[in-house]
Amino acid sequence: MPQKDWTTFKEGIKREWAVTNGIGGYAGSSMIGAHSRTHQGYLIASLHAPIERYLVFSKINKNSHCRNQHGFL
Repeated sequence: MPQKDWTTFKEGIKREWAVTNGIGGYAGSSMIGAHSRTHQGYLIASLHAPIERYLVFSKINKNSHCRNQHGFL
């Protein structure tokens, strides 16, 4: 989905993505990376599909460094 379709927070939080692995696990979030639902994350593993799902990897903290300055993205 092109970024022009979700240039504001309000638009980005409404749009979501999901990817499954075919054995019960998945990843999903909003387009801007804000988990707006309790079942969203970057790695939800399923030990005994379709029940017993575990949130393994929830978020990423991003920052940038440039010429002795840094900031969070």
